Amino acid sequence: MQILKIEERLPKKAGEVEISYSDEVRVPVLKDREIMVPLAFGIEIYPVCNETQVVIKTREKTKAGNRCYFGGTDNSPEKTPFLTEIMPYKFLVFEQKGEDAFYESLIPDQIWFFSHHPGNKFQKQLFDSEELQKHPNIIRRQGDIFAVPVPYDGEEVEMLMTMIGNDADTGCEFGEFKAMRLFSTRHTFKGGCITGKNFIIGEGTLLAPDHLPLTLRGKMHLIMRAEGLVGQD
Repeated sequence: MQILKIEERLPKKAGEVEISYSDEVRVPVLKDREIMVPLAFGIEIYPVCNETQVVIKTREKTKAGNRCYFGGTDNSPEKTPFLTEIMPYKFLVFEQKGEDAFYESLIPDQIWFFSHHPGNKFQKQLFDSEELQKHPNIIRRQGDIFAVPVPYDGEEVEMLMTMIGNDADTGCEFGEFKAMRLFSTRHTFKGGCITGKNFIIGEGTLLAPDHLPLTLRGKMHLIMRAEGLVGQD
């Protein structure tokens, strides 16, 4: 009877990203187009998204639980390799509810809300615009940054932020930015917006290394980072 080594039973690729196993790392590491995963008994790694990505649970512990990761090949046209640490409760969503629920849980609740906004024939107005006919998905994404149109103009956004007492980084006034860094990531925003602690609302272009520019025009957009990533405030 042939006895397989641990690494022979584990995934070797996630889309266009190679996966290797090493006892020289304690947590997964992305280098170029390769994810190095700790070679240790008890590690859990699950292929998702038609085996183009993986969800990983390591043996390393934090107060919140085992350290967990999500990585592989982004399903954007650029096929960008990625690896990000996720909060342990996101792994529980995957473990208990499955792959679809895991992906849905990464989208912030506020983004979901505006993607289903019922008022003023909002969705019909969006799809009637020439820009969004080219991109029929209301929720737009660049890496781990999500964006959705909102039914307000700049003045209405300023008024709303003032009324709710926005904890803003730059106040409640609309400003123009040439390359504003978003949420401690490599993504930047060029355009006009109002910034908050964990979101911006504006109209312009998202830019990032290894990603095509994402143009957000025709409506103000709510822009937020994926939920449950380690390092978020």
